[in-house]
Amino acid sequence: MSDPIFDLEQQIMECWSVIEDIDTVTEWFMEDPKWKDMDVKLQDAMMNKYFSIKELYELKFDKLFAKFELVSQEYHRKSREFEEADFPMKLDGSRDKFFDNMVKVRESIDSSSRRLNDATPEEWDYAFKAAKESC
Repeated sequence: MSDPIFDLEQQIMECWSVIEDIDTVTEWFMEDPKWKDMDVKLQDAMMNKYFSIKELYELKFDKLFAKFELVSQEYHRKSREFEEADFPMKLDGSRDKFFDNMVKVRESIDSSSRRLNDATPEEWDYAFKAAKESC
């Protein structure tokens, strides 16, 4: 199973290819012989636009990655807290009955359309009974 935060980082890093694409087009205009006869003022105006777009996207991607780093730190902190949580373990290394039941409850909730507060009274009763049985 892949780590969603890693996948997100890879997708963000792929966005930077836009900068390289802009550089490629700019280089093409500067070096291709068919553009040599273009009016100097027009060339300058075009290059300024390409450089401006490149600078704009560099700024946006820098801001995006700074935000990602903050989210990533929080994600990893929460993951460590969860892993370090004192869930009773069975001798075979599996989690206790309460933990297993909570996983089943969570898996039964369609996360695309429901939130935690949308749990039915039956789901809350099930979770409460499972917690009571494990104590």
